[in-house]
Amino acid sequence: MRNPRPVPIVESGVGGKRLFIVGVVVVLAVAGAVASLWSRTDLRVAPARTVKAELLTFHQGHGLPRVATVLRSGTDARAVRGWFADTGRGAPDADDVEKLAAGRDYGREVVVLFSYTSDCDSARGAHLTSDGPGSLSMRLTGVTEHEECAEPYDNLAVFAVEKARAPSGLMLGGSRTGRPDPVSPGELLAFGKLTGPPPRSTRAAEVSQPDQLEQFLRSLPAAGDELVRGDGSALQAGQGRRRFGFVLSGCREKTAILMIGEDRLAAEPVGDDATSCESAEHYVAVFAIDAPHVPPGARLG
Repeated sequence: MRNPRPVPIVESGVGGKRLFIVGVVVVLAVAGAVASLWSRTDLRVAPARTVKAELLTFHQGHGLPRVATVLRSGTDARAVRGWFADTGRGAPDADDVEKLAAGRDYGREVVVLFSYTSDCDSARGAHLTSDGPGSLSMRLTGVTEHEECAEPYDNLAVFAVEKARAPSGLMLGGSRTGRPDPVSPGELLAFGKLTGPPPRSTRAAEVSQPDQLEQFLRSLPAAGDELVRGDGSALQAGQGRRRFGFVLSGCREKTAILMIGEDRLAAEPVGDDATSCESAEHYVAVFAIDAPHVPPGARLG
């Protein structure tokens, strides 16, 4: 009985080399596809975990601002209303948002607020989520998919969460830079302590134009903060923004927040409430704000 002839695995010659090269390419392509599939699958099977939090309100509608921020005090709760001074079409207004946040115990918790535009899918609620330490985001729940809609939904979700879950360096999904947006739409450009009391006539003024800013600062006693008395580069408002200056009184204040109401713009100093001073100290604060956030006809101070 003859032994069976061995079957060659790869033929010699040019044809064999071609077959070998093609085989290697196919193997590499398959390996790449598997690796890519594994990578995508790995991302899908590792969703952000739900964080224990109290959902204070959830709303879907239209006319809401785009903001993601953290409120850490009653002052913040009053200031955040500025983002919602121009909401409409059934959306929660400034009073609604302030009331939700004002009654919380800021000694043990913070309030995390998300307001953003999504797509056509409707939802019945939201969960606070985290994809790692020092990071918070949100996920819609009870979602119903819609292929088309007249206008994408705006979503508002407000959560109360333990302070330990929201450290000072917290990153927020949905914010413009990852860091929480300011609690007020007014951006603090400069804050400085004055060397003495200002004239009574100088308390608040619009300083959008360079000559307005110069006149306002010239009327004040010397400011300790070089940002205020420097070359003015730190006080640039930017295109489409307005600028306002305020003189404030307090005791060992550290910063200030712009409070925006439907008919009034005012600044409030922020510091350590436990400190005391023999006499009031005086400060200057300059803010920039996007023009649409300034209520028409609002008075200053």
